[in-house]
Amino acid sequence: MTEASRKSNAPALDKGLDVLELMAASDDPLSIYDISRALGRTRGELYRVLNRLVERGYVVRVGDQEKVVLGDKLFRIASDAPSTQHLIESSAPLMARIVKETGHSSLLSVRSGNFAVTVFNVASGDRVTMSSPIGSRMNLWDTAPGVAMIGAMPRYEVDLLVEGLDDVKQRELDERLTRQRKAGYALFGGDDHDRTLEVAVPFRRANQRLDAAISTVLFASGSGEVDRIGSTLAAITASNMSGST
Repeated sequence: MTEASRKSNAPALDKGLDVLELMAASDDPLSIYDISRALGRTRGELYRVLNRLVERGYVVRVGDQEKVVLGDKLFRIASDAPSTQHLIESSAPLMARIVKETGHSSLLSVRSGNFAVTVFNVASGDRVTMSSPIGSRMNLWDTAPGVAMIGAMPRYEVDLLVEGLDDVKQRELDERLTRQRKAGYALFGGDDHDRTLEVAVPFRRANQRLDAAISTVLFASGSGEVDRIGSTLAAITASNMSGST
């Protein structure tokens, strides 16, 4: 429970928000006991709040119904927002060009806090390619679209973002950002434990309020295509942004 929650004049709302924020940060389903312990609240305090979140579709019961996971309602609300729709509309023609010129599917991701969330994709019909499902979410520093977005942020925002990272993660991120500045695109994956590669570039139009990136995913066996694909993404998005008003 946060200090703001303790001082709030809307305690019921804060309980619900605390639950949603906790679940958004968890990789696993949580029981009411897990939530109670993590938030420092009694199960009695949380019982009605949790049931209401389930009734409204923000939270979904799983397995034996004793545990819950975050539903997709928050994502659908964010996806339907005018800012997101405008972003999709402006990026769709570029993504279609990327698919045509690279032969690989193209994805649009936006920043949500410390996460990169996939909100739109254009599939390639000519070959078997990799993609990410709509709504998939990863830490910004653990994915190429996230690194691309970080690389486009003001330095003070980057400093705030990395405050919570350990020294190893900070060094890895610095190395990826340095490589991005030299190559013109972000690259992630392709090591011994990962059979895929992600290539991404930041995407922003004038007056756009969302941090976003356009990317493609390919099998690591196609690593020889990385520079061609990265250069294509960078050229297409750069020409669009320079012509935006």
